[in-house]
Amino acid sequence: MPRGRTKGSKNRHPDDQGLIDARNKRARIQRMKEMDKDGWERNQANRRWLLKPLPPGSYVGALLSCRRLLTCKDAFMQTISQDVLIELIRLAGSEETVLSYLGARTLTFSSYFRKKINERDEHKFQNAYTLTRASLMEETKGTVVLPGHHQFAAMRKAYMLSSEFISGTLSQSFANCISTFGTHVSLDEKLDEHTGDSPFIVHVPSKPAGVGHWFSELCVDVEDVAIPFCFGIYPFEVNKNFGMSVEVKDVVQWAVSLFNRPSTTYCPILVADTFYTSADSRLLMIELGCSYMLQFKGAKYMALQELMSDFLRHKGDSSIFMHRETREVVCGYVDFRDGNTKKYYLSNAVYQSEAAEIPGTLSIPTLYNNMFSVCDRFNKALGAIEDSIRHMSYKEHFDSYALRVLLLNAYVMYSYSHVGKEGAKDLDAFLFDLGCSLLCKT
Repeated sequence: MPRGRTKGSKNRHPDDQGLIDARNKRARIQRMKEMDKDGWERNQANRRWLLKPLPPGSYVGALLSCRRLLTCKDAFMQTISQDVLIELIRLAGSEETVLSYLGARTLTFSSYFRKKINERDEHKFQNAYTLTRASLMEETKGTVVLPGHHQFAAMRKAYMLSSEFISGTLSQSFANCISTFGTHVSLDEKLDEHTGDSPFIVHVPSKPAGVGHWFSELCVDVEDVAIPFCFGIYPFEVNKNFGMSVEVKDVVQWAVSLFNRPSTTYCPILVADTFYTSADSRLLMIELGCSYMLQFKGAKYMALQELMSDFLRHKGDSSIFMHRETREVVCGYVDFRDGNTKKYYLSNAVYQSEAAEIPGTLSIPTLYNNMFSVCDRFNKALGAIEDSIRHMSYKEHFDSYALRVLLLNAYVMYSYSHVGKEGAKDLDAFLFDLGCSLLCKT
């Protein structure tokens, strides 16, 4: 997957290709600016708006388990897919060694392991690991055996997932777990805390973590399960001092490739925030035939901001325009709480109702807020899975984050198969049972 600026072809110098890409990008942005100057018609009636018609019963996504009752190990193996296992086996070792490593790694994310570390010596992972290994063998009467610490450390190094593998093979394996996507998917960036040395550290005081690595996440709601399913992870390798950047258009193209399936007649709506609302990415979505609902800052689209400025003066004011050519709808809204915050939304996934009021319909800001919260709900659940290993390089942190997402996705798969059935485990019991089952020698 492209991590930043596209490299030149074999027959062209990379610098020449970079100039061509930059020129093409400027041309596309200019085209969007010209489109935004004209062609907008105001919706005088200010009526409610509906999402474009969908197939029956497809508001939320469905997974491929077909409601077959899955054990913890079955759910994990179905989530990770053979493609990922084959790649791990190729890196080093056999399938038995890979499963042994994944079992040990899973246990390091469970509260069972963290409690042992806290009880022993939280600053010396090796001693805590050795004591936990002995305690686990005693509790399971030797049926569950953790690899020795030095062997485990070697495994971690051998099986470390690269950023390209995470955004490529692993994300595709997650996407393959989904049979139908439903109405919408949510694309959002996540700052995962990391305080170690890294060339890609980002400081964002407004975020709960404050400092760490950026990831783009692609999530979908799953039928009858409270926790969404994450089917895309894109680690950001960004360092302006070294000229390393990520093109928003590349991230959007990566996201669309995971959910826009040629075999289906319906493509879900991509819901994203202002980070992904560049002119370049917007034009790409139009060219790909992708439905979207985006929030954007007025400074990014001055023409649209000026278009609505006369109609957004007081608390609760809103204004809606539709473009004659693209059939896009742009909505401006003044927050009724303070009267100063103006929010703007852009979508080609809604249409105007015939009646002035239809029971159950929602305004565009409400539709957006309801659909965009998917990634936030996934990350809230992800916070319950903590890594017992504290000191990590940036590569180890990318790997740790991907494994945490894998484990939560496996739990969502497990929960999906247990809907309406008794005996389902909670997340922590699932992690412990999964780790033991992957390590079990009998």
